[in-house]
Amino acid sequence: RGSGKGTGILFDKEHGYILSNAHVTGKSPAKNEVNFKEQEAVEAEQIYIDPLLDISILQIPSDTIPDFAMEASLACQTKYKQGRTVLAFGHPEGQDFTASRGIISGIRYERTAGYEAIQTDASINPGNSGGPLIDVETGQVIGINTYRKKKAKQLNFAIPSTHICKIIELLQSDQNPSPPNLNVIFSSNERSGEYLLISEVLNNLSPFKTGDKIYEANEIPVSNPSQLITAIRGLEKTKIAV
Repeated sequence: RGSGKGTGILFDKEHGYILSNAHVTGKSPAKNEVNFKEQEAVEAEQIYIDPLLDISILQIPSDTIPDFAMEASLACQTKYKQGRTVLAFGHPEGQDFTASRGIISGIRYERTAGYEAIQTDASINPGNSGGPLIDVETGQVIGINTYRKKKAKQLNFAIPSTHICKIIELLQSDQNPSPPNLNVIFSSNERSGEYLLISEVLNNLSPFKTGDKIYEANEIPVSNPSQLITAIRGLEKTKIAV
């Protein structure tokens, strides 16, 4: 029990869809309210929680969205270039509608978080979570601000929009955006960059076996579980190369 404050991204004005972090909106049934600048709070319904990514989607009545509110443009096909200038928006420590500037420091699979993430030195503090990380050159959202490593300086992370776009695409077409269950456990080797080596198979009906290493999904090269799930999410049949 308790209350908190975070940030969200309006991505579909017609349907009133708002993107945020699951740790902001609550992974169990919770009351969520949405505030636009200088507007009254509106109660929001939580319509999706992703079990793998720290992502949630809320919905509010479209007629409660102010005219000045604009849909965010998400970069769904972007290549994340190291050194690119970005802005992180949110409400850090209760400081409303604040921006911080930085660069893309890298993109890596964060084993402890369990997903691929953009690393940036743009400040991300409590209250920034769920807000947009924006490419200054294109003006597009390239990630959703998610967390920082507390014992380190300038180690902040955002979930890449390339993984979020697939969820949104399926939701908007009335399909189930939930990720498939592969019934396997992957081992992680940060030194070699190997994250798709199967260390355990959980179902006897699985086509995989212990020791398999996945290289491609539907002819798309993949190097970590986030890339794999995005490549096959929403598909009834898939082709996976080991």
